[in-house]
Amino acid sequence: MGGVTTSKTFQSTFDHPSPSLLGFLVASYEVGALFGALIIFILGDRFGRRTINMAGVTVISIGGAIQASSFGVPQFLVGRIVSGIGLGMTTSVIPIWLAECTSPKSRGRMIAIQLSHLILGLILANWTDYGVSTYASSIQWRLPCALQICICMVCLCILPWLPESPRWLAKVNRMEEARRNLAALRGEATSSVDVNREMHEIHFALTSESESTASSWTALFKNAGIGAWSRVVVAMAANAGQQLTGSNIISSFGPYIFQTSIGMSRHEALLVSGGLQVWFFLSSLIPWFIIDRVGRRKLFLFGSAGMAVCMTLSAVFVGIGGKELGYAATVFMYLFYTFFTTGWQANMWICEFFLEFCPFARSSEPNLDSQTHQSSSHSTFVNAVQP
Repeated sequence: MGGVTTSKTFQSTFDHPSPSLLGFLVASYEVGALFGALIIFILGDRFGRRTINMAGVTVISIGGAIQASSFGVPQFLVGRIVSGIGLGMTTSVIPIWLAECTSPKSRGRMIAIQLSHLILGLILANWTDYGVSTYASSIQWRLPCALQICICMVCLCILPWLPESPRWLAKVNRMEEARRNLAALRGEATSSVDVNREMHEIHFALTSESESTASSWTALFKNAGIGAWSRVVVAMAANAGQQLTGSNIISSFGPYIFQTSIGMSRHEALLVSGGLQVWFFLSSLIPWFIIDRVGRRKLFLFGSAGMAVCMTLSAVFVGIGGKELGYAATVFMYLFYTFFTTGWQANMWICEFFLEFCPFARSSEPNLDSQTHQSSSHSTFVNAVQP
């Protein structure tokens, strides 16, 4: 949408929407994503991670087709919301799926790599906008809207061949399939010591969750012996904080900002915005090497301080005005993404996985301190997962 919003054919097709309406059209995607996330909140554990992702990319394709064929604001708005619903479904499940399939020692790096690939999508989108900007027809904006369908078709071809989450399979009592998938993911035999140990850990965690008094929805708003309310607050604050950094605003409105606030031509704005996404990707490589070595809190503080400085100076330079200061503001927008990827992008997701997979207080887990329960749990495990 970054380059689409500055397309003359797009604006003429939709009767030159006001900045407020344009902002609403862009933000409606996030509204749809909210509803998609709520769907997963309610139904997420009833279906496999793979199934949900296939459904999500199908919904995105439908929304993309509606957008690409639009001739009025209502139709385009519906398309944006529908695509957003699919986005909310996939982005709510993909990180969880990845966390459940990777080993703990590599989880941080894998999340960082996954998010770097997300940025590759932004690069493709921005340079597509740039590539079609010279065409006089509505292909300027219809092709970028339709391109997401092609990406979704690739996903639909690949997804059936990917392994389902072993943890979800164990949760729905498909133990043998869970063991086979876990062995394949670890590159070991199904009877290996490591696979047996990890299957035992999965079974133990699921048993603890099912017996816990904190398994009801109301427990989310109580301490419940495991800091449930604290986890919910931290998870919500981390998500909200990441959105409020403004990173998505720059991605969605980059060309519009460069053109209207800084005074670049449309060609320059698209070029600079495309370069910004390339810089974004290069900066996202930094967490690959440091995220499992540096403390989470240090990275949050470092990234937040750097983003605050960059945003402040960009605002000051744009406020004063002038081409030279406008270019200086652009430089600080580039640096903003370096601090964002280092401090917030992957770090936020990993902190959430810590909240989900690591209990705050081991001693408060119900019924886990009795030898009787441990023996019973072990016997249940042996009967369920022995090859």
